[in-house]
Amino acid sequence: FAGGKLRVLVMAPTSTQRETIELAQRLDLDYTPWMTTHFIVKQNEKPQDWCGQYFLGPESVVAEQLTKVLEKEYDVYIIGKSAWKLLSPQVEILRRVSKGAGVIFINPAAEHKHLEIIRKQKEAPDGKFITNGLPKLPIPGFNAGKNEVKTYRFGKGRAVIIDYGEKVPAGTGYGGIGNFPGLSPMWHTGDKAKTDPIENWQKFQPETHIFEVGYEYAMAEIARAVIWAAGKAPADFTVELPAVIKAGEAITFQVKGNVK
Repeated sequence: FAGGKLRVLVMAPTSTQRETIELAQRLDLDYTPWMTTHFIVKQNEKPQDWCGQYFLGPESVVAEQLTKVLEKEYDVYIIGKSAWKLLSPQVEILRRVSKGAGVIFINPAAEHKHLEIIRKQKEAPDGKFITNGLPKLPIPGFNAGKNEVKTYRFGKGRAVIIDYGEKVPAGTGYGGIGNFPGLSPMWHTGDKAKTDPIENWQKFQPETHIFEVGYEYAMAEIARAVIWAAGKAPADFTVELPAVIKAGEAITFQVKGNVK
């Protein structure tokens, strides 16, 4: 990334942290993961088998690790669909944002008073950088009911709320969230991924059935959110595309603004 390496703390369940690596493959990041086992609890209910118990350490260790990773300062804090209540030093995170850091809430698991405070701030018009040139409708290949991106100034820092209209899995048993992702929307799987007449033109990964084109759009949106939240967005410009683009069809687009 031309703006330099960004220090990012990604707070999301263990099974979703592969997407942190995916993001780092598309953006120059110095990333630190903080991992729970679920979106709504720090630690799932322990299974009966000893093997499963081995991989689920005490909840106190998970909390201690959060304290440890917060000893460092970061450019951006990402909350990957996790409940805000899990992050015990919430006020400290927001204090850092008010001083100039960025925070990204991806599909907040629940509303809370701090999120309400952020939503009451004036929206930042330059936040359109995140979605310029990307599909405005829910991204094809995903189950998301919407793809709403809101951007705000918060003191000297910036806040982004990305809402896919999803509900995270409720079960807190061992393995309760399955393959539910923490950064991108949940994708279509199984027969629907193969047969949907709107989406089957796209190439998909045969084992997971993740659409590669749609996934790149999703990761591009998240990467831009990180850049904007860190205050590293380039000069303002817009890319105007047709509302509907058919596969294989040539299009005409316009780039407007301060572009060199």
